[in-house]
Amino acid sequence: MSDQEQSFQITKVISLGNEQRYLTYSQINDLLPNIVDTEHFDVIISMLEGMNIKVYEQPPSDDELALLLSTEEVPDIEEAAMVLASVDKETGRTTDPVRMYMREMGTVELLTREGEIRIAKRIEEGIYQVLRSLAHYPETVQLVLDDYERFLGEEIRLNEIISGFADSDEEIAPAANIGSMLDDEQQDEVIIQARPVVTDEEDEDGEGEGGLAEVDDGPNPEIAKGYFDELRENFNSAMDALREHGRTNPKTIELLDKMSDSFLKLKLT
Repeated sequence: MSDQEQSFQITKVISLGNEQRYLTYSQINDLLPNIVDTEHFDVIISMLEGMNIKVYEQPPSDDELALLLSTEEVPDIEEAAMVLASVDKETGRTTDPVRMYMREMGTVELLTREGEIRIAKRIEEGIYQVLRSLAHYPETVQLVLDDYERFLGEEIRLNEIISGFADSDEEIAPAANIGSMLDDEQQDEVIIQARPVVTDEEDEDGEGEGGLAEVDDGPNPEIAKGYFDELRENFNSAMDALREHGRTNPKTIELLDKMSDSFLKLKLT
């Protein structure tokens, strides 16, 4: 479609919108079938609404129409059409997916550190709420206890079940934040100390600190045993209460809460 033809079509769009005081998306698509670029289409919609021509999915109600008819008309339709037609030369220049993606990315604000922290907290709170709900179902707890039995039978590692304990007082700074806690001199010391010293003998044998890498087996098994023993005891008490009194009994509810508290002390992997 030539520039003149497109200008004529846009004039028809504005004239119809000026007459009705509104347009529907289907009317715009019918009058401008060649507008396929999403960005171009959105800009046209925005400019039409700036001319007091509202765009709807469906025609507005009588009450809405009465309000629309009280708005000002477009003063110069031909001039408005020329401005709107020029949008095609400024937007939608490329259909290359990478360029389109980068262009859209440029319109989105990057997350600040505070924003990342807020999102991380919301995710953590959401996970906790899900676990809190699951923890009241004995079947969930039974699965974790079964996995612990598999660990005792040396079928799996402990870090395949849990990564730590939620009520632990020990706090480890995330690796990404450690550098910001140290000055340049301290960072150099950490780097130097982190390099293992390998003797010639160890280098030849391929053993020692410079040889085989240590495998992280996860939390201390002795400490984990105390947590799992507590969980199993509370699980068995809750199951006995369920069988004897049913789920709605106050005693059962109390024991299920106790089982849930024990379950939530474990940080599942």
